[in-house]
Amino acid sequence: MSQHRSPNSGTRFPCSVVYIRFDWANAEPQEGHYDWKLIDDVISAWKGQGTPVAMRVMTANAHSSGYYSSPKWLFDAGCKGFEYQTGGGDPTSGGRAIPRIEPDYADPIYITKHAAFITAFGKRYDGDPDVEFLDIGSYGIWGEWHTTHPVPVAVRKQIVDMYLTAFQKTPLVFMTDDVEVMGYALAHATGMRRDGVGRSEEHTSELQSLR
Repeated sequence: MSQHRSPNSGTRFPCSVVYIRFDWANAEPQEGHYDWKLIDDVISAWKGQGTPVAMRVMTANAHSSGYYSSPKWLFDAGCKGFEYQTGGGDPTSGGRAIPRIEPDYADPIYITKHAAFITAFGKRYDGDPDVEFLDIGSYGIWGEWHTTHPVPVAVRKQIVDMYLTAFQKTPLVFMTDDVEVMGYALAHATGMRRDGVGRSEEHTSELQSLR
């Protein structure tokens, strides 16, 4: 799997899937106005290679270039959030330890407006033959389902439900970082995904819980 957005970016090895992450703020810069170009450009770039694209939506991104990964208009509408500061040593963040904001995922404004985005996302890409799978994101840093501001399991399941409703043709996968909700996602016919398979320390108990 490659994370290069173009086959001309110096991919070292042959790959069968291209994987991209993107900020919600970039895909919906104004409420109800969607910019799918960032996705379509990657699909178009790799289509000639016969390589499909997989994706994840981020609502909090510790590598973002600015304060917002969820759109500013979300917070202007009254959605609560939590400011955090991390990074600075990771080259993918440009070495910038800057303040950023993460939404309160239990805020009804977040639930309503993000569900509308996921619905539009599904209308655009569900069943697209150039999309290999969709990683259920939208919660936690990088959409990886880990955060210092957790919300109840019932709310997290609501986020999964957004995807289950909007994507009924394109395969869905779920990260292993949230074991409580992973069981719910797997019970609804999603797959499982893990960054860095082979690490043992903090993930041993997670994998044992699946037995």
